[in-house]
Amino acid sequence: MKRNRRPIEVFSLSFLDVISCGFGAIILLLVIMKVTEPQLIKTISEDLSGEIVAQQQQIIDFKQDIEQIRIVSNKTSDLIIQEQATIQAIKIDLTKKIARSNSLKNNAKAQDIIIEKMFSAKQQLSDEIKRLQKNSPINFFDSAIGGVPVDSEYIIFIIDTSGSMQQHAWPLVRSKMEEILKIYPQVKGLQVMNDMGEYMFSQYAGKWIRDSPSRRKSILRRLTTWQVFSNSSPVEGIS
Repeated sequence: MKRNRRPIEVFSLSFLDVISCGFGAIILLLVIMKVTEPQLIKTISEDLSGEIVAQQQQIIDFKQDIEQIRIVSNKTSDLIIQEQATIQAIKIDLTKKIARSNSLKNNAKAQDIIIEKMFSAKQQLSDEIKRLQKNSPINFFDSAIGGVPVDSEYIIFIIDTSGSMQQHAWPLVRSKMEEILKIYPQVKGLQVMNDMGEYMFSQYAGKWIRDSPSRRKSILRRLTTWQVFSNSSPVEGIS
């Protein structure tokens, strides 16, 4: 015997319940999201604001560090420039000193050569005098003592006052001057100047010094400490 089946109703109560619950759940989720979204956005915004502030502070710190480095770099550059200028000045000074030293060495060599030639010329002159004395009689009236004729009434001393003479031959100069003054115990006038034409006694410039024992002592005493410029050339004094 067949059963009579009830026809299926699509929109039954159970189906409507399920649909209602589903819609209700969706609406509840939307309500929850709407409620929590502003708080979440606020939290995220605050976190981002704090991070931005921190980043900005780091940027400020970096800028300060860069400024400090720039200041130190400028000071270092200035110090380097000053040191380079100092080194350059030292190099220039050293070059001048080397040039001066070389010049002094050359002058010393030149003086040595001149002295050597003078000694050679003196020896040749002595040899020539000896030869002439042997070949001709001596005329006592025309002969000279110490370069001064024996009948001279006035004597002028032209003295080389250069540094080399002062250091190496000054005692000999004084000795020779004493010898000549002894050979001529009395003359009418004396005069003393250096090879540059500078007078030993400026008050007697252009005139004769009256001869006397006291004046001779004064000349020899002044000669001991007489130091004036000289170029070792007698041209100016003789002129």
